[in-house]
Amino acid sequence: MKLFHSTLVLLLSAGVPGAVLAQEPRDTLRLPDLVATGTRLPARDGGIVTTQTVVDSVELSSRSLRYIADVLRDIPGAAIASFGPAGSQTSLFLRGGNSDYVKVLLDGVPLNQPGGLFDFANLTTDNIQRVEVVRGPASVLYGADAMTGVVQLFTRRGQGRPTGYLRGLGGSQGSAQFDAGASGGSEKLSWSAEAGRVSSTGTYDFNNSYHNAVGSGRLGWNPATGTSLGLTARYEDGKYEFPTDFAGVPVDSNQFNTNRMLTLGLDGSQRLGEKVDLRVLGSWNEIKAGFQNEPDSPGDTSGFGYATTSNSDLARRGVDARLVVRPWEPVILTGGAAYEYESEDNESVSWSNFGTGAFPDSSSFDASRSTATGYLQAQAQLPSGIALNAGVRFDDNSAFGNFTTWRAGAAWDLASGLRIHGSVGTAYKAPKFRELFINIPFEVGNPDLRPEESTTWEAGLEQRFGGAGSIGATYFDSRFSNLIQYDGSAPEGSPTYYNLAAASARGVEVEGRLDAVRGLLVSAQYTYLFTDVTDAGASTSVAFEEGQPLLRRPANSGRVRVAVDPIRQLRLGTNVNLVGPRDDVDFNAFPAVRVVLPGYVLVEFTAEADIIRSANGRSLLTLLGRVENAFDAEYQVVFGYPGRGRTILAGARVGF
Repeated sequence: MKLFHSTLVLLLSAGVPGAVLAQEPRDTLRLPDLVATGTRLPARDGGIVTTQTVVDSVELSSRSLRYIADVLRDIPGAAIASFGPAGSQTSLFLRGGNSDYVKVLLDGVPLNQPGGLFDFANLTTDNIQRVEVVRGPASVLYGADAMTGVVQLFTRRGQGRPTGYLRGLGGSQGSAQFDAGASGGSEKLSWSAEAGRVSSTGTYDFNNSYHNAVGSGRLGWNPATGTSLGLTARYEDGKYEFPTDFAGVPVDSNQFNTNRMLTLGLDGSQRLGEKVDLRVLGSWNEIKAGFQNEPDSPGDTSGFGYATTSNSDLARRGVDARLVVRPWEPVILTGGAAYEYESEDNESVSWSNFGTGAFPDSSSFDASRSTATGYLQAQAQLPSGIALNAGVRFDDNSAFGNFTTWRAGAAWDLASGLRIHGSVGTAYKAPKFRELFINIPFEVGNPDLRPEESTTWEAGLEQRFGGAGSIGATYFDSRFSNLIQYDGSAPEGSPTYYNLAAASARGVEVEGRLDAVRGLLVSAQYTYLFTDVTDAGASTSVAFEEGQPLLRRPANSGRVRVAVDPIRQLRLGTNVNLVGPRDDVDFNAFPAVRVVLPGYVLVEFTAEADIIRSANGRSLLTLLGRVENAFDAEYQVVFGYPGRGRTILAGARVGF
C-alpha cells in the first residue's frame, strides 16, 4: 500500500498526463462484420460475457507503442517477463498461467508454436488497428493453448481516400525505429500496407545488438451485398545477439538467435439467407527459428557445448468453416468444423571436448500431427438485459486422441448501469512436439501424453456512469492439472515426459476509467494474484515446489494512466506500472535457491505536438517524444538480468 500511495503522489506531482487523441486516423472502419474475439461474432450482435480488454489505434499511436508486449503490460492479470534488452525472450503470464497458456492470433490466424510457446520479443504494432485480450479459458472457440486467454491482433482496415505516413524515432541504447504506411478504400475495396524496422545496440557492453524488420498488409473485397473477402499477410525477420549464459552472466562474444515468421490468412463471409451466414478462415503460419554459438576464439575448443547450432522449422496450417444461424431475434447459433495440420522439423548439433578430442552431440526430429474439430456455440441477448452464452468443442488429434472442452456464462445489464457477469469453463494445452517425439539419450518423448487441462470460473460486476466512466471487479479461480514434466529417473530408453503435476491460480482484477472532463482521461487497474503448486509431481527443483507460488507472477500489480490534450495541437501523457515482489530462482548458486525479487515502479512520459496541420485538421508534421523508465529505476524482471534503464526516444511523423 505504501508503494501505491507513493506512486499516486509521483503521478500527481508530475502533472504530465497521456494522449487522448491520435494523429493517425482513428479506427476508421466500423463495419457490421467487425468480429469480437470473445464470441467470434460481429460486435454488433452483443451478448459478450467474457472478460476482455480492447486497446484501439488511438492509444497505440498516442503512446508511440512499438511492441505488443508493452501493450499487454497494461492489461489486468497480465505479467510480462523479459530478459532485459530489446529483442530478448519475452513471455506473457496471464492470470497466473504458464507462458504457453495464451493463444496469440492475427486476424484469426494462430501465431503460437505447436504446443503453445510464443516469444513476444519480435511482435510489433506495425499495421495493427487494435488489440483484443480475452481473459479466461477460450478453447471452446479457439482450440488448444487458450488456457488462460487469447490475444488477438487486428490488421488495419483502410477506408476513404488514400492516406499515408512516415515515422522515425531514435534515442537511448542506439535505439532506432522507422516505419511507413498507407491505406485507403471504398465500399467495394479496402487496403492497407506498412513496413518498419527497429534496432538497438542493447544494454550490455558487447554482443547485444538487435534488429527486426516487418512487412504487413491487408486487402478487403466486398463484391456484393452479403459477401466479403479478406487477405492478411505479415512477415517478420529478426536477429538478437546476446552475451549471457543461463544464469545471466555476460560471457559470450558471438552467440545469437534468429527468427523469421510468415503469416497468411484468407477469410470470407457469405450471406446464405436472411438468417444464415457462412464464415470461412484459411490460415498459414510458419516460423523458422535458429540459434548459433561458434567458438569465441581459436582456443575456445574445450568443455561442454563450446559450439552449438540449432534450427527449427515450425508450421501451422488450417481451415475453419462455420454457419451462423439466427433462428429468432434474440438467439444466435454457431456451428463449425475445422482442420489443422502442425509440423516441426528440428535439427541441432553441439560440440564438446573433455580432453580426449572434440565430439558432436546431435539431435533431430521431423514430426507432424493433425486435429479435426467440431464446435457449437449458442448465444442470446434477451430484451431484459440478460445475455447468455454456452459452447462445446470436440477435438480429435492424431497424436493425443480426443478432447472435449466447454464453457457457459451469463451477464445482466441493469437499467442503473450495473452489469453482473459470470462464467465457468474448461480449456487445454497440447503437448509440445519435443515432449511427444524426441528420442535421444536422456530425453525420450512419450506418445501417450495427454494435454494439460484447466477448469476456471469467474464472477464480477461493473458499474457504468454513462459517458463519464466505469469501475468494475472480477474474481477468478483456475485449477491446472495434468501438467507435463520431465522425469530423469525413468529407465534408459523409457519416456522421460509424463502428466504428473498440478497448480492453481486465483485472484481479483479491478479496473476503473474516468472520462468526465473533456480532453482528460484517467484509467487504472489493479490485480491481486495468488498462485500455488498443488502437486509437484516428479519435481525436485526449487523452481516447482509443492505449496510454493509459481515463478515470476507478482501477487500485486497495477497501472495508472492519465491522458490530456490541453490544446488541440498538443497531447501529453503519463503511464505508471507497479509490479510487486515475486519469486524466482538463482541459478548461480549450487544448488539453485529460490529468491524474492523486489517490486518496482516504471514511469513513462509521452508527448505529441502538431507543427503543421492541413485545412481539414489532419496532421502533416508531428513531433514525438517518449521516455520509458523515466526515473531510471533499477529492477530485475528475471533474476540475474537487469531491466532496461531510462530510455529516451524522440522523432517525428509526416502525414500525406
